Amino acid sequence: LSCSDCQKIKNVLKDIEDKIESSEVNLSEEKRESAKWDFEHAVSNIEAWKSHLLRAFHQDQARQDALSHLDEKTVIIINEWAMKLLPMKFRETQSQWFAKRGMSWHFSAVIHQSGHPDCQAEGNGEYTIHTYVAVLDNCKQDWFSVSCIIEEVLVTVKETHPSVSSAILRSDNAGCYHNSSLLSTINSTSKRTGIEVIRYDFSDPQAGKDLCDRKIAPCKQRLRNYVAENNDIETAEDVKKGLEAPPIIVGTRVAVCKIDTSKMSAAVGNNKIPSVTRYMYNNFSFAKDGMRVWQAYSVGEGMKIKNFECQQCFSWIGKSGGMEPRSYKCKAEEMQSQLQSL
Repeated sequence: LSCSDCQKIKNVLKDIEDKIESSEVNLSEEKRESAKWDFEHAVSNIEAWKSHLLRAFHQDQARQDALSHLDEKTVIIINEWAMKLLPMKFRETQSQWFAKRGMSWHFSAVIHQSGHPDCQAEGNGEYTIHTYVAVLDNCKQDWFSVSCIIEEVLVTVKETHPSVSSAILRSDNAGCYHNSSLLSTINSTSKRTGIEVIRYDFSDPQAGKDLCDRKIAPCKQRLRNYVAENNDIETAEDVKKGLEAPPIIVGTRVAVCKIDTSKMSAAVGNNKIPSVTRYMYNNFSFAKDGMRVWQAYSVGEGMKIKNFECQQCFSWIGKSGGMEPRSYKCKAEEMQSQLQSL
C-alpha cells in the first residue's frame, strides 16, 4: 500500500540519487563517495521517521478506542516519571548551586467520564482528569517502584470511586514500564486493589504521553512561584508543601513516598517474556489464565501466554503522615492491612 505523497518522496530521492551518479555533475571521486554516504544515511533516517509516524498514529488508536468505550466502571491511567527535580532555594550561594541531587516524582493521570456518580469534581468537557503525584527523596526508578506506585493509585481510585472495577494502563517504552517483571505482577496487583487491569498499552517513543506533560508543566511552575515567595524546596516534604500551597492545582493529589526495595519478590525476575525488552510487544491484554500480546495494536489475534504470573505478596510504600507498611497474603487469602489514600 502507498499513497501519492509517499510516492512523491520516493521520486525525489530517486532523482537525487541519479544526479549523484550522473557524470553531468562535476564531482571528484572523493566528494561523490561522500555524497553517496550522506544520501544513504538521509534515506535511512527518512524511512525511520516515516515508520515512527505510522507506529505512533497506529498506537494512538488504542487510546482513542479506550476513550470511546469509557464507562462508569472503567478508568484510563497514564503513567510518567517527570525529570528529576533539583532542589531550589530562595537565596543560594554559587557553591550551593553545584552538585545537587535530584528528587524523583511520578505522575499518574487518571481519566474517567465527566459526571461520574462517585466524583464531585466537574470536568470541562467529556472527561475528568485526576493527577496523582508521588514524590520520593531517594528512589531507584525501576519496575518495583512503578508497581508500588501504580498499586497505590489503584487503591486510591477504588476508595474515592467505589464503582470503578477496571483500568487501562498506558505509558511510554521506558525500561521501568516495558519489562517482564512489572507485567508479570499486574494480575496479582489487580486482585489486591479490587480494580482489574484489563490492558496495558505502550506508546511509541516521543509520542503518547502528552497528557502527563501537560500536568507536569503547571506543577513545576507552581513550585517556582512557591520558591519566589521566600520558600526553599530541598526535600520531598517541601515539594508536597509547595504543590499544596494556595492557589492549589485543581484535581492534583500529592504524597511523599518511600519504597522499601527489600520487600521485592525475588521470583519476579525469573519470569521473562521473549523479546519484550526489544519492544516487539507493545500491547498486552490480561486475563485470569495469562495474557495476550500484540506487536501492534489490534493487528491479528495476538499471541497467548498462559500461566504467566508472579505473585508479589508484599508491597511496601510508606507515605507521609505516619503511614505503615501494608502486607498481603497470597492468592486465596484476604488483605490483612490498609493504607490511607493519596
